[in-house]
Amino acid sequence: MSDGRRLLQCTHYEKAHEMTAQSKQLMIAVATAIIAGALLLDCSPATSSSISLESSPEMSRYPYRVIVFIPISHPQLKDQECDILSAATEQTLQRLRPSSRVLMVDKISWLTSGDIRNLGYFARNPKVVDSLTAKTLANIVDREHADAILSGELASIIFQPGDRASTKTVLRYQMVSLPEMRSLWTLSGEAKMTKSVLESSDPPSIYECARIAHEKILQSLPL
Repeated sequence: MSDGRRLLQCTHYEKAHEMTAQSKQLMIAVATAIIAGALLLDCSPATSSSISLESSPEMSRYPYRVIVFIPISHPQLKDQECDILSAATEQTLQRLRPSSRVLMVDKISWLTSGDIRNLGYFARNPKVVDSLTAKTLANIVDREHADAILSGELASIIFQPGDRASTKTVLRYQMVSLPEMRSLWTLSGEAKMTKSVLESSDPPSIYECARIAHEKILQSLPL
């Protein structure tokens, strides 16, 4: 074999080897990107949510002229977190019922903290009314011309620690007519967040889970 042909053949081998090395590097880069993407996806908590509604026949024709709103409050939620949920609810009510007046219960100056606490209990349990709460409700109807009271609550929190730690929350909003004191509707939103096996064993944030359930409720308000 001549020196020229031998040199040409060596050049072909070198180019082939170089292309093979480049292909391997490309394959490694692609595989690394795929694995990194899979890990990134696996690190995101899985979420699920559901909604349920219980209503009375008069729900759809009720006027909702003045709604007294008792926002969500819970010792497992920070005040700022409760304020965010409250503001979102108030904005949604005003958007859905622009002709209605929404009264935040803590903005009614003549109500005492005891009145507000009793009203919250009543709104969650409208069949249980003591004499003091009945008097407060009568005053709200007379002085504020309210015809409905809406109360929100964080009704349930369930933690599941472990390799796939999870948090499940149930939020509930109930609208009660005034002065009849009948439940017009109850809307419950449930959300569950489950961490991947690559994350810590601490359950997901209560607030983040509650926020998902809350958004589900706001999307489904029967107004």
